[in-house]
Amino acid sequence: MSKLISTTVAVAALTGALLSTNSHAAEGSITFSGTVVASTCTADVNGQGPDGNVRLETVSWDALQNVGDTAGDTPFSITLAGCNFGEDGDLTIRPKFEQTNVSQLTGNLQNVSGGMGTTDVEIQILNNDQQPIDLRTNANNNPILTDESVVFDYYGRYIRAADGGEVFGDVGSVLMFSVEYQ
Repeated sequence: MSKLISTTVAVAALTGALLSTNSHAAEGSITFSGTVVASTCTADVNGQGPDGNVRLETVSWDALQNVGDTAGDTPFSITLAGCNFGEDGDLTIRPKFEQTNVSQLTGNLQNVSGGMGTTDVEIQILNNDQQPIDLRTNANNNPILTDESVVFDYYGRYIRAADGGEVFGDVGSVLMFSVEYQ
């Protein structure tokens, strides 16, 4: 008899559990939408193709005495051409800077030159208005609405990011980017 009661209780519990999961009403819904374009843009950095080099000028360590000091503003550009902007032409684009080599403390490019490199100097990227771009979030890296090729003008420069290490030596980094449609 106790075995029959145990089995009956187990079946009743299982039935109740199954019925309770089916009795919940939907609380909301999520709709996904997006656009797939036929092709992406071709990128050109300073007329060198998609992988360009920007040589910062040599500066004296005297120009970088204090944390936050900057020197050596050097212009460079990224041209995006052959972009597909959809039927309406209402997409904006921009080079989206990736997180590779980016300091999570400052949003600048870390010095990855190794060897005799300075430990306190980073490379800061600026937009065309010479406002610093926070590479962690791409803040101040503004997209452009266009249906043609577009040139994005930027600057790179040295910035004293820390205190207590070497200020002089080699400085180098790599800024990775992709094309972002919005």
